[in-house]
Amino acid sequence: MPVPIDAPILTTAAMRAAEAACAEAGTSLSELMDRAGTAVADTAWRMAAGGPVLILCGSGNNGGDGYVAARILAERGAGVRIAALAEPATDLARAARARWGGPVEALTGETAAGAADRRCAVRGRADAAGRRRSGGCAAPLCRAAGAGGRCAERGGW
Repeated sequence: MPVPIDAPILTTAAMRAAEAACAEAGTSLSELMDRAGTAVADTAWRMAAGGPVLILCGSGNNGGDGYVAARILAERGAGVRIAALAEPATDLARAARARWGGPVEALTGETAAGAADRRCAVRGRADAAGRRRSGGCAAPLCRAAGAGGRCAERGGW
């Protein structure tokens, strides 16, 4: 049976269980964040194909994954910008932002529209609907986590 392209790899409950199992086995949440950020960086690196990358970060640990990805992409020589919805709200996200060390722009509609104009790889769904939500961007779109503000359990806002 085909799996829809936007289907989650793991449900929220399954992801929490996987994280708990990793923690019980001795893997720190910091290490999990580094692994997630590295995976995002690897995907963005391939998708951007040498172009600039705009990473949109929320305030939680998924935002921390974005800061890790930005740091790794910058180390590889990619042009990276970060736009953040808010200041990091968790210790892990704050540490990841500190390790990034680069500038962080405020996330505004203008930030996202400008990224679309410059064909940056931005966080979003890689389909026509995602491009419309990102201002008509024809550039590759890569979403590493649920859209900011969405309830992962119910899918609503």
